[in-house]
Amino acid sequence: MNTAIKSVHARQIVDCKCRPMVEVDIVTSDGHIGRGCAPQAHPSENTNPGCSGTAIQKSTTV
Repeated sequence: MNTAIKSVHARQIVDCKCRPMVEVDIVTSDGHIGRGCAPQAHPSENTNPGCSGTAIQKSTTV
């Protein structure tokens, strides 16, 4: 199966403890829809030296 991603939409949501999360919807070229969410990484937990813990607001803004 060779399916391409047609669109991606990301937004900030808040969990039950008022912590910011990022939620992403994708739509494939054949019409399938997928959704996933993940918590924002705390800067001290970030193992990528090139990332400075960018806020979700900046991450989801195009």
